Amino acid sequence: MREVILLQRSTTSAISAVCVLGCLVACNISPSPEPNATLLDLAAIAHNDAAVLQSKNTDLVQQRHTDFEELISEIQRLCGTNSEGKVPDSCSNEVVQAAVDKHAASLKETATESDAATRSAQAIVSAIDSAPSESLGLLGQQLVDLVRAGAAAPQSGIAQLDPRDEINKGTSKDDLIQDGDTLKKALDWEYSAIYGLGVALAHSPAGSKNAVSDAITAHRDRVELLESSFAESFPNEPIPRPEAAYEFSGYPEPHDAQSARAFIDSLEADSAAWWLHALSESHSPTWRSLCASLAAQSAVQR
Repeated sequence: MREVILLQRSTTSAISAVCVLGCLVACNISPSPEPNATLLDLAAIAHNDAAVLQSKNTDLVQQRHTDFEELISEIQRLCGTNSEGKVPDSCSNEVVQAAVDKHAASLKETATESDAATRSAQAIVSAIDSAPSESLGLLGQQLVDLVRAGAAAPQSGIAQLDPRDEINKGTSKDDLIQDGDTLKKALDWEYSAIYGLGVALAHSPAGSKNAVSDAITAHRDRVELLESSFAESFPNEPIPRPEAAYEFSGYPEPHDAQSARAFIDSLEADSAAWWLHALSESHSPTWRSLCASLAAQSAVQR
């Protein structure tokens, strides 16, 4: 029996550690570093969202303000500091804000909060391939927050494609090989999620069984995608298979409707956290897109 431990705290710490490492790397700067264009684009979208929705005075407005500030801080962190310990002139507040304002002026206003959240979530998924690797933890968390705020789960990325076609057309097999160890761990995680949801299904009331069944189907779809990806990238290795049973440490034990709901919510929150952690450690564009999309899908409230 394989033990599954509640992940949320340890995963957050791991993402933080990646960000700290990125900070150390970013301190060696070029003579005139330029603000990262991908992060500038995302900052402009966040800035536009906050401005357009300002009159609504909702949690999403505050979230987009926070997202904007985090992105500006990340841009300047990546620029590093000069010999005086200051942000270089090429990445000053004035320069970065001017670039953000210029891009934000070209954006279309969105009519509803849901539209804004969905557009912004989709923008993050589309930007994952070109974003700095040390910024992936931040972008992944903003993506999940947007989905939880009402954005539709992103519809682009490898998670919506036939993995065989995607690997054959869009990437080399060496691309996914870089993330092979995490791919194996991902399969084990998804196997455990299916097992746990199956246990919870038995204790769920009739009115919620369809939602739990849909969640199981979603995780089975992920397994099919991951197994196909593994077979294409590692043709000489056997595909990892599920354990006979999994023990869930730290989770509510499903024994009635209320505890089953608590178990499902904890498991899906951990699914989002698991894929965020995988994103923060990803190497290849294909795997980045997959991790981001599955983290977002896990964050959808069922």
